[in-house]
Amino acid sequence: MSKVIYDKETIDSVVKLYKEGLIIKEISKICNICRVNISRILKDEGINVIRKPKPFSEEHKNNISKGLMGKKNSLGIKRSKLNNFKNMKSHLLFDVELDWLCKFEDIDKLKFLNKIVSNVRKHNKNDSWETDFYIDFIEKFYYDKKFNELYTNWIITKDKWKKPSIDHIDSNNRRNELSNFQFLTWFENRSKNDIPHNVWIKMKENINEYFI
Repeated sequence: MSKVIYDKETIDSVVKLYKEGLIIKEISKICNICRVNISRILKDEGINVIRKPKPFSEEHKNNISKGLMGKKNSLGIKRSKLNNFKNMKSHLLFDVELDWLCKFEDIDKLKFLNKIVSNVRKHNKNDSWETDFYIDFIEKFYYDKKFNELYTNWIITKDKWKKPSIDHIDSNNRRNELSNFQFLTWFENRSKNDIPHNVWIKMKENINEYFI
């Protein structure tokens, strides 16, 4: 993915706004630069970028505290849900805050999405995943209506062909762009393969004609 070059005035403005306490999302809107590139500018300037999570309500903080008992560790000792999140954070390749992870109450669904990220990175080694891109990916698909329908149906049925599978909408563009990702069932994704998106949509409308 080609790196955008910005002039010194733009870079100085980004750095100044960040040092004044603005978060990357706010700087992105002011400077009209995507969050991934804001993060890169700051890192290139030697600034340690830390994701600042949205403040939690008291109710949500209480819900996190009530996550008392989770799965057992290798010694058979039960550990708290919080410790599960700590363990997840220690294995992530991205610099995210523990509080940010804890806001996702369904840890199994979050683990599933993390595994998807890991697999995509493994098969697209030329595309780097910045922390901001990872955060945007999780925040998009954790709440995505279609993904949740697929995920819930798969959990209920345990049918491997219904397992959510990530797909590049434009099969000719294999770069990791959020707008080019969607989830399909494993069966549909294997069937679609490299068929162009618009062609596949038309085929689905007349799917019986292809199963004679």
